[in-house]
Amino acid sequence: MRSIGIAEKEMKRKKTAAALLLACGLLILGANVAAATGAGTGIGALPWEKTLAGIAYSLTGPVALALSLTMVVVGIGVLMFGGDMAG
Repeated sequence: MRSIGIAEKEMKRKKTAAALLLACGLLILGANVAAATGAGTGIGALPWEKTLAGIAYSLTGPVALALSLTMVVVGIGVLMFGGDMAG
């Protein structure tokens, strides 16, 4: 009869350990999901969105203006001073 009590305690200990392991795993998984989705932050869900937003601003902001003005000046110069390219 004593061996049944020890077996029951061992089974209870294993169940408790399994439940604790499951709870820790779910806690870690939940924290990772929250971090990956950007929950609680002002930035987007994906890690590269901030970088892409910076590139998009550069292409539509001052860089695009400087490049377009440079290309207009170069184009006018080619038309004015290009000469005859037929040989």
